[in-house]
Amino acid sequence: MKKIFIFLLLGITLSFAKINLNSANEYELKSLWAIGPAKARAIIKYREKHPFKSIEELKNVKGIDNQIFERNKDQICIDCETKIEKYIERGHKDQDA
Repeated sequence: MKKIFIFLLLGITLSFAKINLNSANEYELKSLWAIGPAKARAIIKYREKHPFKSIEELKNVKGIDNQIFERNKDQICIDCETKIEKYIERGHKDQDA
């Protein structure tokens, strides 16, 4: 039951969170419009060699065209702390208290 609640919470959080292109995992990237497993892995592979310096660099990833970028640009960032990162950090602090 606890696992179901956590997955639901993560799903809700992802629907409102910005996705950090430099730290997002495959699951987070797949929450973006038109990004499936293959494109998510391509983003991760790209950033391993070329960390993103601007969100526009997402268009350099194979399979990411201008339409995909335009539909996702308000949901992505490169230097922000995502809500999931805040949630995880807060969870660890709550456990320490």
